[in-house]
Amino acid sequence: MGAKFAPSVANAFMAQWEEEAVYKNPPCELGLFKRFIDDILIIWNGSRETLEQFLSELNNNDRNIKLIWHIDMKKVEFLDLEISIEDDRLTTKTHFKEVSRNSYLPITSCHHKPWLYNIPKGQLVRIKRNCMKDADFVTQANLIGQRFVKKGYEEEQIKREIERIQNFPWKPEVCDIPVPNLFYGNTATLKCKVSNVFPKVLSVKWLKKKKDSEQKLPLSQNDGYNISDLTPEKQKDNTFTYKACIKFKPSIADEGEEFICRVEHPYLKEPVEKSTGPLTIEAKPTVSGPIKLSFTDSEEVLCSLDIEKFYPRNIQIKWNDKETSDCGKISQNDDRTYTINSEYKLPGSFFSLPDPVVRVSWKHDSMEDWESREMSVLDKEFPWKPEVCDIPVPNLFYGNTATLKCEVSNVFPKVLSVKWLKKKKDSEQKFPLSQNDGYNISDLTPEKQKDNTFTYKACIQFKPSIADEGEEFICRVEHPYLKEPVEKSTGPLTIEGASKQPEMCNCSVYEGGPWVAKGLCRLAFVGFRPASPPYKSMVMQKQLEAG
Repeated sequence: MGAKFAPSVANAFMAQWEEEAVYKNPPCELGLFKRFIDDILIIWNGSRETLEQFLSELNNNDRNIKLIWHIDMKKVEFLDLEISIEDDRLTTKTHFKEVSRNSYLPITSCHHKPWLYNIPKGQLVRIKRNCMKDADFVTQANLIGQRFVKKGYEEEQIKREIERIQNFPWKPEVCDIPVPNLFYGNTATLKCKVSNVFPKVLSVKWLKKKKDSEQKLPLSQNDGYNISDLTPEKQKDNTFTYKACIKFKPSIADEGEEFICRVEHPYLKEPVEKSTGPLTIEAKPTVSGPIKLSFTDSEEVLCSLDIEKFYPRNIQIKWNDKETSDCGKISQNDDRTYTINSEYKLPGSFFSLPDPVVRVSWKHDSMEDWESREMSVLDKEFPWKPEVCDIPVPNLFYGNTATLKCEVSNVFPKVLSVKWLKKKKDSEQKFPLSQNDGYNISDLTPEKQKDNTFTYKACIQFKPSIADEGEEFICRVEHPYLKEPVEKSTGPLTIEGASKQPEMCNCSVYEGGPWVAKGLCRLAFVGFRPASPPYKSMVMQKQLEAG
């Protein structure tokens, strides 16, 4: 074509033309349009008349491009191929032009002899690659062989070369693609192994076929796929093995689609494709929160749990090892995974049992075995744990009846034990108190709250004595949902003075002497406490004027 750059310029010129004339608004009958520089192959899914009309419209251009075409229903020539339809399938063989002549280098050429003998080998390999039928290869190989014999090549060597290529021992073997379990969001690797490769000239492409479609789309790194480079591994028999790998993160949108590995090699008549078949994508259920407990209007306990991000939709759920017919309300997320809110009702009396445990189990296709989550009354997420308030201590007066109260709220179930204890001053020993010791201890009466929990008020009445000074009253609360008893203390008690005025028990008057100018009166009081103001001592003195 003249200058070295001429094919590139011609190719660019034709590409711009076909972009505007063909691809911008392609007719619906156009099944295939392939071009190599100025040679074009078209497959038309319409009548001959509509094809000729389309070609005439292509010729109507201002670029001085004129197409000359040959239309046939059975056979066409394209480049060095003769393409024909036999039994509703395409078949190919090498096309020799009418002007083809025996222009091969003679054996007497001054070229290096191994180079010369590689010429018939290369031509025979081309014939082998182009011919899909063995019969066509034998016919065309013998034709080419005779041309080389006429150029002085040894006939026996040409025959041996034809036989070797016809029965070529090294044809790439493409293995099936093993498909691992594919989990949504988890990186997966697909591998296609190609063995018995020689020479090490291999081309591999990864394609993707959409669900309910026959179109195959090429995949690339830019599409979010990690496609590894091809690295040949030499084997003991001097052939090579390749492992084509592609990594990706499956999404639910990949469900039902196919990944295809297309392998091309000079010794393959046509590309070999291996498919994964329609993919099955699974998403393993996740549980992020604890079991939630709440009351119903009928005073039952409603247990609920959210199981999220699973696919496909079917899932099995058990509550306390009892499989439920109605698993719960299932909703679909934006990423096409599913979330279920499973609920189960338990009688309130269930939590009065020793060590009650609520257990929910689930099983999904993506799981090998059942998984579960439990809620125990000792778990920190358990909503109903008794809350024991501090004991408010009133002013305590000697001999006056006093009441101490300890309030316990958020109780469920209504199983509560309360004991009153007393700790002596300067001692760590605690003594239980009872009605027989002169204390009035009220019965525990639960008060139901709006949230269906209960509140208790533990009360003890007593008359403080001076002996109670510095001692402590302790309220000990026990409940099945408390790991250990909770104790609240009043702290050391302070007993205030008596409720009556101090009584005078003695009064003495002394007259002044010669050295005393005034008289002295001494008063004694009893029955009051403490010794601090308003009285500074048990005995008060007052000076009186003499006389």
